[in-house]
Amino acid sequence: MTYLLKNQRHPTAEMVYSALHPKFPTLSRSTVYQALDLFCEKGAAQKIVMGEGEMRFEADISIHGHFLCRKCSTIFNFFYPGDTELPAAPKDFHVEHRYLYYQGICPSCAT
Repeated sequence: MTYLLKNQRHPTAEMVYSALHPKFPTLSRSTVYQALDLFCEKGAAQKIVMGEGEMRFEADISIHGHFLCRKCSTIFNFFYPGDTELPAAPKDFHVEHRYLYYQGICPSCAT
């Protein structure tokens, strides 16, 4: 969890494993996946599916959107006033998750 809090780059489970394994050589990929799933299940982190079904994780569970740069693959957070700008769910549907997701080219890659 500390890694997610300090590294707000929306890492994949593999990125988390690669970053932590040198410091914790007995760490397994399975442990990383289980821990990330537990954090999400308990509401301490969230899963983000971006692009080609790639699963990313983040500790920021506030209401915000994501922008994926198609050139550098960086995911950026952006915030919008309230959550009323997203369309309402159809009547009688129970919404569990709402996502606002854009894809394009970030300012750094556009120059």
